[in-house]
Amino acid sequence: AMEQCLLLGGGMDSISATNLWYVNWKEENCVQDCLAQTGETAGDLICGGLAQNEELFETVEDCCSTKLHWITEGVCVVKSTSVESPQGSEKWYVQYTDQKCVQDCPKDQVDPTCGGVVDDARVPLYDNPALC
Repeated sequence: AMEQCLLLGGGMDSISATNLWYVNWKEENCVQDCLAQTGETAGDLICGGLAQNEELFETVEDCCSTKLHWITEGVCVVKSTSVESPQGSEKWYVQYTDQKCVQDCPKDQVDPTCGGVVDDARVPLYDNPALC
């Protein structure tokens, strides 16, 4: 509401914006404490609006690992900073539905070893299929 008022009034409250990171529970990602839909979104800022009593973090990684710990950090960071889909770690995990080891990468028809990107931080990842 405050952002809408500022936008409609033609003003900006840049003093309140810290550009630090906080969690967006609805989207399950982290965003920066700055005005959304204004000139402040230019450059590398991922503005989620002004933080309203949320815990703030220096880095997106800190926000992800502290507030969204059940999502793998790599997936959380990509969801928070990029329009691209997460690409995975290329490590191996057990895919119980097919009873086999697959790689943490986007599932496609080209590479049959890719089982999809793991977003659940509880899934153990292995450096090679033998360890899996």
